[in-house]
Amino acid sequence: MARTADARVPPAEEQPSARDHLTVERAIDRLAEAAQRVVADQIEGARLDLKVAGGRMLRSAALFIVGALVLCGSWTALTLAAYLHLAPQLSPEQRLGLIALAHGLLGLGLLLAGARVMKAHGND
Repeated sequence: MARTADARVPPAEEQPSARDHLTVERAIDRLAEAAQRVVADQIEGARLDLKVAGGRMLRSAALFIVGALVLCGSWTALTLAAYLHLAPQLSPEQRLGLIALAHGLLGLGLLLAGARVMKAHGND
């Protein structure tokens, strides 16, 4: 008789009802909708961040280009002033040669310094 008592069907209150099943489905639907809203909000936030960062990058690039052009103009004026104030006994070719040599040495020094910095930070 003990075996028949164990094999009994559980009481009705232990079995999930149709109402409980609908509540679980609603909870799962709500969870899915909330997850979709979270993902959509994150995508929207990333889009806004991208717009802001893009605007900043464009402004920075424009300022960089304008600054480089102004620097080139001032460097040209400085080079012309050096050309005019070099010894008058030098020919124009010699003056330009001295200015080119100075530019070459300065450029080589900057190139080597940049390479050294890149090599030092290459393992970062």
